[in-house]
Parts: sequence; C-alpha cells; structure tokens
Amino acid sequence: MPISKNQKTKRYYVKVWKDKVLYTPKKLGWNQTSWTTKSEAKKAEVELKRQINSQKSTTTVIRLDLLSLCTHYLKDQEGKCVGHDTFPKKKRFSKEIIKEWGKEIAVQDITSFMVNSYLMKRAKKFSNNSFNSYRKEGVAMWNWAIKMQLLPPNTVNVFAVIDKLPHSTGGPKPAPIETVKKVLSVANQDQYDLIMAYVLTGARKNELLTLTWNDIDLDTRTYKLTTMKTGNKIPKVTLHSMSDELFEIFQRRHDQRHPTVNYVFWHRYYSHSRKEYVEDRYMSLNKFTARLCQKAGVDHFSLHQLRHLAASILKQQGASLAEMQLFLRHDEQKTTELYAGHLDNSTEAQSKCLGNFWREQLSGTEV
Repeated sequence: MPISKNQKTKRYYVKVWKDKVLYTPKKLGWNQTSWTTKSEAKKAEVELKRQINSQKSTTTVIRLDLLSLCTHYLKDQEGKCVGHDTFPKKKRFSKEIIKEWGKEIAVQDITSFMVNSYLMKRAKKFSNNSFNSYRKEGVAMWNWAIKMQLLPPNTVNVFAVIDKLPHSTGGPKPAPIETVKKVLSVANQDQYDLIMAYVLTGARKNELLTLTWNDIDLDTRTYKLTTMKTGNKIPKVTLHSMSDELFEIFQRRHDQRHPTVNYVFWHRYYSHSRKEYVEDRYMSLNKFTARLCQKAGVDHFSLHQLRHLAASILKQQGASLAEMQLFLRHDEQKTTELYAGHLDNSTEAQSKCLGNFWREQLSGTEV
C-alpha cells in the first residue's frame, strides 16, 4: 500500500515503488515524512510521484550514505575473502573512512580532494605503503558499488583518480638479531615460544596463529603449514621437519595445551563483544611485538620481519635460492629473491640450520 497508518502515532506515511526501487519522502530529502490526515497523505503521494517521474534516472535520486555503502560492501565480501587479514583489513578501512567523514555523508558528496587529504594524513602518520594500501581498498569498494548499481554508472571512482605514492617494493628489512635477543630476554614463556616459532619456521603470521594440534606430529617430528597465499586462492598445505629447538617448544606447549582450544598458540583475553574473559587463539598480533620492544627499550620490529630474518640467516649460512624458495614456500622465485636481497636441499636441512643458529645465539639468554 502506498499510504499506511501507524496505529500508535495515528499518522499516515507515504511510499512509492518504481522500477523495483522504493522511494520515501526521507530518501528524497523531504523535511516532512508523515501526515495527520489521509487526504494530506494522498496529496503528498501525488507530489512524491511527480518528483520521481521528473528525474531522468533513478540512480541519481537515491543518495547513498557512507554507512550503508560500508555495511552492504562488508556483508558481500565476508564470505569471499580468503586471506587471514583480508576481511579484517576491509573492516578497518570502513571504520576509518566513517570516522573521517561521518556515517551520514552521501557517497556522491565525497570528492577526490577529500580522499587525497585523508590518504596524505595516513602517509604522514604511517607510511607511503599505508597510503597505497588504503587507496587500493577504496578503489575496490567504489568499483563494487558502481557494479552493484548502488551508484550511477558514470560515477567517478574518487580513489582511483588519486596517484599512488612511491614506496619500497623490497618488503620490510629483517629484524636485527641483537634486537630480537633483547626482546626474548624480557618475554614470558608464551611470548618466547611464539617469537621463537616464527624465527625457527620462517612462517607467515596467520600460518602459525591457525596452527592446530592436528597439524603437529611429535612422533615423527613434523608439522604442517597451510597458506592462502596462492595464485588460485586454493589453500596449500606443506609438510616440514622440526629442529630440536622447535620440537622442544611444541613439546612444552603440548604438555600445557588447553583442554578445549585445539590451537597451539592461545591466550586469555577480555572479549568486549561477549563482556567476559575468554581463552582462544590469537586473532591479531598488531601490538604484540610493539609492547615487547618498548619493554626491552629497542626499536620496533614486526612479526613479518622475523620471516625475513629467517631468510637472511639461511642466506648467510650458505643456502641456495632454490632451497630458500622451498623453505619459505614461495610459488615464484622472484619473491624469494626479494627476501634474499637483503644480504649481499631440503626443509629439514634448513630447519636444523636455523635451530643450530639460534641455540648458539641464545645459549646465555634467560626467559
């Protein structure tokens, strides 16, 4: 029914459907959205239809607010993102732009100048990489909105017209060995185990965070790593040998494993959504090393820099490019070259090499 009555307020409301699109006075920017009598509502209905028919295109009538765009986009992307941090990154981007411009601003009112100003603030606060990363997220969101006809087909993608900033393509540099040793000296046992697992396996962050006891075989001293970093988006599972040092870590964690949580690395934290303390795997380690570095009084390094450190150590110890590619699980050798570029026969050999190196380095370190 185009005219409806609210029994509680005793007021009449008007809505019109045209080309499977719902129009209301509020969507068209009317100040008055309800009427006291049915005759007044009928007059409003006539005016509403007249205004709709006067528009050249229905896509220019609806003014999509930023909150609605972010909500629709995240709902669509939630089941499509395969990477560990891909969807959370889109959520962070959505929160950031809503915080910057407000949830009620019409998407059509966001200009390229506003976008460039926002991205430049990120570049100054963080890095050029952050500028380019959030620019990429914005391009994807605006393209999706145009494809879904939430925006007119001739809409300018205000993120795409912004030029990228120059940034380093070699990836982060390896974490300094002495810095890592100082951090390990102030870490508790759980923190120590997690950091050492990274430097001994050279694994990506999500590969260790999602590691379960089903992936660990202490009898054969092997473990499986699962990555989504594949060209066809199909998970790839690889089998690796444990060094003695890594076996000690997994054995210790197995002896202290959680009775219900099957993840190798878990912790107790306060859940703001559930309003209680819970015990589960690490969902994010964005501030994990930052806090430890601050405690140790050293410059900050990221967990991914530990992966680069493992590659650098192997290179120093004489590993070939092919051996490093196998150990780091790179599909392309050129990716391995980026890791090996920081320093001018099997995964078992590489694991033992890293294990021996760190046993020598930490022989006098106490946890």
